Amino acid sequence: MSPSDPAAHDALQQSADLLAQQRPRAARALLVDLLAEAPLHVTAQMLLAKACEASGDLDAALAAWHQAFFLAPTSPVVQRERQRLAGVLAQQETGSGQWWGSF
Repeated sequence: MSPSDPAAHDALQQSADLLAQQRPRAARALLVDLLAEAPLHVTAQMLLAKACEASGDLDAALAAWHQAFFLAPTSPVVQRERQRLAGVLAQQETGSGQWWGSF
């Protein structure tokens, strides 16, 4: 399946609808299937990142942003979101901003 395939477009639309309905796990499953057939689909990678983050899997979200960056390194959206999420994960790892982090 190519990124311009109508079935890919339908899967993207359905995934976006699922995310809007706050059903990120269902969107993620659909996007994983789409990417298995069209691994170079940058929009699917971006939606997968959003679905992973919305479902609480920040490591998988960052991995999806890294893949999107590989596919579209000049995209300002990909650059910004990848950097933002990397910062969130770094902050979580150091416990920064948490008063109990030093105990």
